[in-house]
Amino acid sequence: MKRLLRFWPLLTILTVWLILFSPVFLKKLLPIPADIICGVYYPWLDYKWGYSVGVPVKNPLISDIPSILYPWRSFVVDELKAGRWPLWNPFYFIGMPLLANFQSAVFSYVNIFFLFLPKATAWSAGVMVSPLLTLLAMYGFLRHKKLDQLSSFLGAVVFSLSGFEIAWLEYNVHGHTALFLPLLLLTIDLIFENKKKYLFLLPPLVAFQIFAGYIPVVIYSYVICFLYILFFYFLPQIKQKKILWQKYFLLLGFWVMGLGISAVQLVPGYELTSLSIRKTDPIVSASNASFLPFKNLVTLLAPDFFGNPATGNYFGTAFYDNFYFFAGTGTLIFVLFSLFCIKKKCSVFFWWGMLIFSFILCFKNSLGLFLEKILFLSGGVASKALFITDFSLAILVAEGFNYFFNLQKNKNRKIFSCLIVLTVYFLIAFLFSNKLEPAFKQISIRNLIIPFTSWLACSVLIIFLLKFPKFVLGKFLIVAVISSQLLYSAKKYLPFSKQELLFPTTPVIDFLKEKQAESSEPFRVELGEVIPQNFLMPYEIETSSGYDALLPRRTAEFLSLVENGKIEERISRVHLLSNYDSPLFPLLNTKYILAKKMDKDGKYSYLGKPPDKFSDNRYKLVFEDKTVQVYEDSKFQPRVFFRISDSEIIWEEYWSGRIGFRVTLEEPDVVIVANGDFPGWKVFIDGQETKTLKTDLPFFEIAVPEGEHKIDLKYEPITFKWGMFISISCFFVFCFAFLMTLFWELPVIVRKKFFKK
Repeated sequence: MKRLLRFWPLLTILTVWLILFSPVFLKKLLPIPADIICGVYYPWLDYKWGYSVGVPVKNPLISDIPSILYPWRSFVVDELKAGRWPLWNPFYFIGMPLLANFQSAVFSYVNIFFLFLPKATAWSAGVMVSPLLTLLAMYGFLRHKKLDQLSSFLGAVVFSLSGFEIAWLEYNVHGHTALFLPLLLLTIDLIFENKKKYLFLLPPLVAFQIFAGYIPVVIYSYVICFLYILFFYFLPQIKQKKILWQKYFLLLGFWVMGLGISAVQLVPGYELTSLSIRKTDPIVSASNASFLPFKNLVTLLAPDFFGNPATGNYFGTAFYDNFYFFAGTGTLIFVLFSLFCIKKKCSVFFWWGMLIFSFILCFKNSLGLFLEKILFLSGGVASKALFITDFSLAILVAEGFNYFFNLQKNKNRKIFSCLIVLTVYFLIAFLFSNKLEPAFKQISIRNLIIPFTSWLACSVLIIFLLKFPKFVLGKFLIVAVISSQLLYSAKKYLPFSKQELLFPTTPVIDFLKEKQAESSEPFRVELGEVIPQNFLMPYEIETSSGYDALLPRRTAEFLSLVENGKIEERISRVHLLSNYDSPLFPLLNTKYILAKKMDKDGKYSYLGKPPDKFSDNRYKLVFEDKTVQVYEDSKFQPRVFFRISDSEIIWEEYWSGRIGFRVTLEEPDVVIVANGDFPGWKVFIDGQETKTLKTDLPFFEIAVPEGEHKIDLKYEPITFKWGMFISISCFFVFCFAFLMTLFWELPVIVRKKFFKK
């Protein structure tokens, strides 16, 4: 029993993790919002899927998981298992780079689960392992900073269950990227403690953080690491007039080595980002989703002050997840208390500085905008810097908690001042809620109850411990209260679904798959406000609509021209085409268009009628199932067509990065292939590489001489090849340096072991 008690932090960490994912273990549910698929959108919505009144949807906000992230990873795995690099995704827009999109996470360590588990289970395992590894990494870092076990455990729980971590947990990208920060900081400390062997941890940590898939968190991590080294090591050495330049050069060299190993992801990713609409996409600014509203500081006290999408009553600005940075109400007591040791502990001073720095990045201000530009974060969501906020709060609460229980004198007055500040904070929140509309006021006041209860419980326990300091259990009760509130908030937000709801088939989808199998050539489907963008990707059905923040500009301009008749200056990442009358629409190779029937009251119903536009003879109803209809567009152009003639095309090959067909021309002509012409595609005529014609269309236009010819298109981006070359070279340099160090140290180890006196 005593041996088990020695490992209580690890056992408690495991307990917290098991509670968080109890629906997986007790109900066999998956941490995937599959309920969104069947409970919100047609054609799935026409069926009950085992529920009496349809599938209940817990949190409709996180639809990016089924529409982008899960389909991407699923296709990545399919390509890798087929022995192909997942370079190109043909299933939305007119094709998109896949590996180059960082969040496809082709090289993420999480993908190891897909080697031996079914896709849904493997994805779930990735989601579940993220907070567990974060708990362990954060605990290890805080213990190394000489904090006691309970304080380190508290800091680990606060960060792992913080708003940022929970909001993005099921995306299977953000959390995995974030957990590398405490590991990097720990490694930096070990290196500066003259443990040079830990230099060899840096390259894999740097590379795998990039491979995890969320570059803004990588950039924020680098900024923190740079400032950390500057504050804790470089500046003190300047004061001592003893700068260890060799150590800094080694650190920089190994860090660059890690960047080099990740070049296979960085180089293609940079190309796609630079050619995309990311910096001009208006969707973030239009929705006010980028900068943290000042009023949202109240959610640091009560996360659901403005409601919660999981309970269907959110009334705040933009999106809940972008501004969710709650770290526990009771934690604020110890965060404030840490201020009293700011002069004694430089670490507290530093992390308070990081906390302020994070708010400079999150709030809209001239300095924040300047920093956003120089950190290459323009066009992104500024409030993602709340990652730094939650990380800083976690360390400060651990420091404050540790200081409180190790301070022997003069802590009564200090802790009471902290409690008074939070009391005022609650009063301000209550007064704020009274100024809201009656319906919103009721939501805010109700959602203040649990935070107030948590704060009150922590306050009572603290006051009790001031009088009875030997009541050791009190410390654990405080941590239990804080952990319980964070677990409650997390479980309230996170959805868990039945595996049967994860992209099941329906008659409409079966029809489209059947037509695809029967067709001798590829075609696309237009979703027609029936199915969300990208939702047909898991069924390997190509669509002309799509949703991607890294949509290539050339493709975006063409889609804008199709939909609006002009090229917009700021083009959105979201395209659901509806202007079928555009003369350019048939060029998209859209053979089938989906439609929903509507009744007299404007509600979708299988008893209703289709939109008036489909009464045109151009559209032929070819399939119908309940509310959804499928129309064939007689004006659609085939995937490959000619500028002059109308010759026969024999398809020989078509998959993600390969297109092959034969043509027979009686005279020279221009062959047009309606696929996205992105840098990296090569065109071959009878095995000889040829250049495409430069036109305004984002398609391939190939001048072909008369006669019979074999035409091949291959996506072989030079950025991937260069990235792979750099990665392999740096990996070999890393291995060589490691082996040299190992063999250099080996004689010393042998002497110490076998020639002791």
